[in-house]
Amino acid sequence: MATSSEDGNVKIWSRQGVLRSNLVQSDSPVYSLAWSYDETFMIYTSGKNLSIKPVLKGGLKTLTWKAHDETVLCVDWNYSNKLIVSGGEDRKYKVNFMKIFFRFGINMEEIFMLVHHTAMLRQVLHGLLLGNISE
Repeated sequence: MATSSEDGNVKIWSRQGVLRSNLVQSDSPVYSLAWSYDETFMIYTSGKNLSIKPVLKGGLKTLTWKAHDETVLCVDWNYSNKLIVSGGEDRKYKVNFMKIFFRFGINMEEIFMLVHHTAMLRQVLHGLLLGNISE
């Protein structure tokens, strides 16, 4: 299990509630996080950025990119098609696809953006919206 908080920490816990590791110490609040489909990576929000941290993949560095124009409040990872959806104070949903190159690391490709919202986006889920999108 993993938790995130406004103090910028992402922590990994055992099933018994014992702290296993402090995976991330960010300068900005971490409002949301999600595991990858195979639980080897974790994506988390930090300010306007999204970061993907390898948890079980040795040799790969954390990938961070500016994902939104304002603070990113939510992120989720679709297990079936490996797409990442995020939303934030800029009132946009963005969908990204992660490609892993074992020799060169991780690369992100933005697929599309939805901007027809009038308020901040506080939650995204990997449901029907992403279920019909192919790689």
